[in-house]
Amino acid sequence: MSNIWDMIRVVVFGSNNDASRTGAPAFNPAQDIPSMAGKVIFITGAAGDLGRQTAIELARYGRPSRIYIADLPRNDDAKQALIRQIDDEAYGDSMSPTLETAGATSTTEIRFLDLDLASFDSVRKCAQQFAAQEQHLDILILNAGIIRVPPATTPEGYEIHFGVNYLGHALLARLLMPMLLRTTQREPGADARVVVV
Repeated sequence: MSNIWDMIRVVVFGSNNDASRTGAPAFNPAQDIPSMAGKVIFITGAAGDLGRQTAIELARYGRPSRIYIADLPRNDDAKQALIRQIDDEAYGDSMSPTLETAGATSTTEIRFLDLDLASFDSVRKCAQQFAAQEQHLDILILNAGIIRVPPATTPEGYEIHFGVNYLGHALLARLLMPMLLRTTQREPGADARVVVV
């Protein structure tokens, strides 16, 4: 489990040392993930292992206001099941008492957005739906990806791996960039991050 923590820590917060080589203290999410109260996070591929676990850990320890999980379209029951799974794992019996003392007592609202990174139309629609619901974006985690799928092309004619893993994310980041920049102008010292996994 330590490896997933280290991966999430590096993905979200960056790292300039490796605890196993430097003797630095191990990453402890209850202490090392700062409060994210009031923040809005957008994660692509959050139905998959790393994306889902990132959503769970950020909800459990950082407590942002909202986490948007963007993934392939699915029916409403499947969307709600995924949201319930993230909620259950983040807020089940394992609520950390350190959060209570930090004043982060409310739960994070998890929202699902349909996103097919192979389709520029789907990417545009997802960005528009997000912009209709939010005024700013604090963290954009570009996690989704495919590997070893049969040869194919996107509707726009790009090789499927290149279209999904690179072009879809590049378009999404470009469309959401004004919201990320708006975040940096909200208050002194505010920052926004784009994390590419």
